[in-house]
Amino acid sequence: MASNAPGPLTTCTSACSRAATGGVLAAAGDVSAAGLVSAEHPLLGAAVSLAGTDGVLFTGRLSAPE
Repeated sequence: MASNAPGPLTTCTSACSRAATGGVLAAAGDVSAAGLVSAEHPLLGAAVSLAGTDGVLFTGRLSAPE
């Protein structure tokens, strides 16, 4: 009788991660490798152009003081 149980999940090793990035790892905090550029705005951290449109996606981070 066949089992419907899922098989084991595989994990991605560091070698797999290097292959996915073409062997190039960006420096920490360097978002240009992901297509982001500085938004040059105090509340917006980065911007990326949306494919196939004239739109732009902005990203940022807000946090409450402790």
